[in-house]
Amino acid sequence: MHDQENGQLISIGFVLHNRGNRLLSEALDSLLAQTHTNFELIISDDTSSDETPKICEEYAKRDNRVKYFRQEKKPGGLGGYNFVRSKATGEYFMWACDDDIWDKIFLEKCLAVLKKDAEVIMAISDFVETDEHRNSIHKARPAEYFPFARELYARLKAFTLFYKENGPQLLFYGLWRREKVVDIPVYGKKDGTYWWGFPDHFIFRALTRGPFGFVDEILWSRVTVARLAPLKRRPWIVRIVLSLVGRIGKIIGTPVFWYNMQCVLETEKLSWLEKAKLVFWNLYVMARLFFVRKI
Repeated sequence: MHDQENGQLISIGFVLHNRGNRLLSEALDSLLAQTHTNFELIISDDTSSDETPKICEEYAKRDNRVKYFRQEKKPGGLGGYNFVRSKATGEYFMWACDDDIWDKIFLEKCLAVLKKDAEVIMAISDFVETDEHRNSIHKARPAEYFPFARELYARLKAFTLFYKENGPQLLFYGLWRREKVVDIPVYGKKDGTYWWGFPDHFIFRALTRGPFGFVDEILWSRVTVARLAPLKRRPWIVRIVLSLVGRIGKIIGTPVFWYNMQCVLETEKLSWLEKAKLVFWNLYVMARLFFVRKI
């Protein structure tokens, strides 16, 4: 399928650093094989020192849809995310990770959802997590990470109460109507590095602007190492202290909960009762960190 005559240009932002291996090539190949062919692939290379530049330059020579930018100064992870979005010209936009794999109909299916319903501002398919050899290790459960509700308060409440381990932050990597989210900041520390929960707040703020659409098919996969990492054997008192410190850090050291509550109070479409309840649910999730192992 070729939709260029319909003006359905999709911009794909691709941020990477020192990922010059087969996973990078597999990710790029899966994007370039999409049935929806009218897209631009914007690559921001965060001063890589391995084979990454060579690989990206070869793809750019091979396919004029690939736009490769090598950063002279280290922009940091979130700086790269902002950079590729600033270079986008398409009506639709998505961020892509450098070791994910997309089914060839991913763009086609997600775009169809957005074109069918003008209120929907983002569409994404179901996904699985794999090891580095692309073996499936975890099947995501949509009810545990996707806010299906159309009503504003209901979808904000659902997203607030999701456990982060179930993957709701991965909604960040859906296909967006660019005009709906172009002004939503991608937050980070002053040095441009990540902080826990930055996709969470982006998604939360986006949900105030419209509902999300879902493709009930597994059309992408992502490599994860977190589920494979062995737990270190430590004395129980050490584990408790480390867990406590980690949870306090997620509340004090990163602003996601506070940003979300600020967003709630600023949203005019919510009643004061709904705002009060959403602030309560955010405070509840902060407290929940100390009583359950999941986050």
